[in-house]
Amino acid sequence: MLCENWKSETQQKLEIRERRENAMEEGRRSTEDEKTQKEEYSRVRLLHNAEEESEPDYLKGEEESESEKKEDAWTEEWWMLSMGVEKPATNQESCRYPGE
Repeated sequence: MLCENWKSETQQKLEIRERRENAMEEGRRSTEDEKTQKEEYSRVRLLHNAEEESEPDYLKGEEESESEKKEDAWTEEWWMLSMGVEKPATNQESCRYPGE
C-alpha cells in the first residue's frame, strides 16, 4: 500500500509538471505569435507609409497652392503658344458681339 501511495503521488507530480510545462510552452507560443503579429503590423505600416509618401499630391486630396495654380496656367499657356494653338476665349471675350 505504501508503494501504491508513492506511485500515485509520483504520478500526480509528473502530471502537474507536464501540465506546467505545457502551459509554459503555450505561453511561449502565444508570445511568439504576438511578436510575429507586431512585426507584421510594423512591416505593413511601413509599406503603407512609404506608399503615402510616394503618392503625388493630387492623389492625396490636397489643394494646389495659388503659386502652383499660376505656374500650371503659365505652363499651359506657354505650351499652347509654342504649339501654335490659340488661347481659348474667356467668358468676357466670348460674350462680345461680332464687330466690337
